[in-house]
Amino acid sequence: MKKIHLLVLSALITSTTAYAGGVATPAPANNAGYNQEAKKPPLSKKLSREEVDAILAKPADYVLIDLRRPDELINNGGFPVYLNIQAKDLEKHLDYIPKDKQIATVSNHAGRATAGADLLITKGFKVVGAIGAQDYEAQGGVLTKIAPPTPKYEVNVDIPGVITKGSKYEFLYEGFEGTEGPIALPDGSAIFTETRANRITQLKDDRGIAIFLQDSNGSNGLAFTPKGELISVQNLKPQVSVIYPPGKEKVLSTNFEGKPYQRPNDLVLDKKGGIYFTDIGIVPKPDDKNQEPARPAVYYITPDGKTTQVINDLKRPNGVQLSTDEKTLYVADTANQYLLAYEIKADGRLGAKVNLAKLDGYLKNANGEYSSGADGIAVDAENRLYVATNAGVEIFNAKGEKLGIIALAHKPQNLAFAGKDKKTLYVVGRGAAYRIPLLAQGYLGRAK
Repeated sequence: MKKIHLLVLSALITSTTAYAGGVATPAPANNAGYNQEAKKPPLSKKLSREEVDAILAKPADYVLIDLRRPDELINNGGFPVYLNIQAKDLEKHLDYIPKDKQIATVSNHAGRATAGADLLITKGFKVVGAIGAQDYEAQGGVLTKIAPPTPKYEVNVDIPGVITKGSKYEFLYEGFEGTEGPIALPDGSAIFTETRANRITQLKDDRGIAIFLQDSNGSNGLAFTPKGELISVQNLKPQVSVIYPPGKEKVLSTNFEGKPYQRPNDLVLDKKGGIYFTDIGIVPKPDDKNQEPARPAVYYITPDGKTTQVINDLKRPNGVQLSTDEKTLYVADTANQYLLAYEIKADGRLGAKVNLAKLDGYLKNANGEYSSGADGIAVDAENRLYVATNAGVEIFNAKGEKLGIIALAHKPQNLAFAGKDKKTLYVVGRGAAYRIPLLAQGYLGRAK
């Protein structure tokens, strides 16, 4: 397990030069024809401990970009950092590096940091210099030590067809700023939303972390179209819109019958091109007499772009999911004791509500109110349902019969199948991320 402060990141920058800032190797004396171009001096300077301490004293003015691998950060320690990017992708992701901040790059002895700093200088960034983390420590500086990953945890139940007792799963990281909306990328890795940090973060197969999208407008739930467009429900400016790829951004819906959405939470796309999404509504403030009433609801954006309200009688509609045949819509109402199911009609409207599955997570909270904590929902190829609740990941068959619970140290908020074979369940919640290998395979007919 690893603690993320701002965002612990790493990158390996491979310079085409054999060294940085060194002395050129002299030509052999007996080789009259030897001709080597002189090494150009670096554009950036290596920072002393005093200069580094001055930077660390003003964290609001600087961004530290650490260019090392995760194992180097764990073994050697480092500083709070901002961006994780591989060398081959550095120039493609320059837009994620703020140009209004002063930047210092970091590696063990400032070799890679100097190469990275020089590149950023040529691209117009305000670079103050390169830091050798181990040199800084040797001069008496104190590095932030990052705990190595903890041993894998074991599942204590046997769930036939899903997971066997004793199977190990990984507690990846904690310290993220809001954890919601995981979904698989085509390469098998997963992305999720850090709602409070206003970004979308990628969890890679090798445990690496990267910023997938910055300035996400408070994105929460995510879904991909068959064309690879990423749609999200957003909270800073409440709306549903396409947010990726660059140049394809498009607002799909901002209100229903003239009233703006309050807290859009989750969504799922059907094969027709329609979108079901939930609006959990605002949290009432008893002392605010002028506050507008909460309007929790579930909506459907038809393939031709018309928004209709399909559910308006739930207290806190949260996660939403479709059955594999798309004949049933599942809704998690955080305040409800049951996972709910609705028959889907031809035009996208819904039939009567059915209490499909009783949730073990239905407990009394600190305020004395009962809540299941029901949040995200995933579905596998056999139409089994995986629901994030106060109890953990509760798993049911298509009839709503309980199959088992995978308990986690952090209350899960949302979950999704990913991995190259879609047999890995990524679970996020309360700032933490888990990765659970399963026997079951996620449904291949949709990204979510």
